Amino acid sequence: MVPGSPPLPPKDMALLPPSEAVPSSVSPRTGGHRRARHIVLAILLSLSLLAGAGWVYFHWNDPDKEYKIVNFSAAWFPFAVSIFAAFIPDLEKVGKMRRVWRIGIIVAGFLYSIVLWHQQSVNLAASRRDQEGIVTTAVSKSNDHADQQISGIRKDVSAVRGDFAKANDQSGRQISKMEDELKGAFGSVATLVSKTETNLNASIGKVGKPEPPDLASLQFGLWEENSSTAGPILTSSLRPDKDGVFTVAFWLTNNSNTAMHSVDVWIDICDHCMFTQEPAGFERPTGMRDQTRHVRISLLNPGVGTEKGILHIKPARPFTQFEVAMRYSCEVCVKMAPPQKATIIALPQAP
Repeated sequence: MVPGSPPLPPKDMALLPPSEAVPSSVSPRTGGHRRARHIVLAILLSLSLLAGAGWVYFHWNDPDKEYKIVNFSAAWFPFAVSIFAAFIPDLEKVGKMRRVWRIGIIVAGFLYSIVLWHQQSVNLAASRRDQEGIVTTAVSKSNDHADQQISGIRKDVSAVRGDFAKANDQSGRQISKMEDELKGAFGSVATLVSKTETNLNASIGKVGKPEPPDLASLQFGLWEENSSTAGPILTSSLRPDKDGVFTVAFWLTNNSNTAMHSVDVWIDICDHCMFTQEPAGFERPTGMRDQTRHVRISLLNPGVGTEKGILHIKPARPFTQFEVAMRYSCEVCVKMAPPQKATIIALPQAP
């Protein structure tokens, strides 16, 4: 043991390993220097903390305070670590503090890495804000310019509208004047037309009106060779053939003074009779009953009759007589004329 050094208690000597025992060369003067370094370090750290707290207090409302704090920390953190390492170099030599010293160095490096990473994030956010500000400014200026251009266009449009309004007023006055002139002209023309119409009506009234044409009528009758009867024959006695079929001859006459055009004629036989042959020139349109046939005569002049027509009729059961009727219609014919009927008296079959 070195003379003048305080002896260690036996208990502490037993706890420290030989490699970590306090060197015998440590003197009270060395311990005083160590305490002075600690005091200076504490003062520097206190001043740094006070300066940082004061800056934060005075710049708390700055919009970019986080950006400044992070960049300041990243810039001055190595300086603070260098002071700490310079004033406490012998903690590595003290057995109790060796582990704390090493952990502190690791924690300091980790914190510095975090500060650097956060600095990158803050710088990126600031760059984005700057870009957004640039874009916003550009858009704002563009909108202002567009508003100015639109304002100029609106002024031009307003001027054009004023010109159109003036032109419209002038056109309206001219059109109104022309309308007045046309009304006067139309009034003169209307007066002239009215006078002319009055004169024409007076002239026409002096001329006799033509009589309307006579209505046409069609006469139906039975055909008999060398008949001396003046009027139409409407009754005839006939014998059937061996099959019970009666051969009825007929004809049609225009007994009016008006020519008939496109005359529709229908021949009807009794309900219990049937046509054994289709009459020449006649037809049975779809939907017409079995006992009716139709024919259209294109022209029949006054007093002219048709050729002889033949009907082959077979009653469904024996009759003493049966009827054949004719109906007609045309443009100049008598309206709603009743059917004209002819009676056939059935004679017995020849032996």
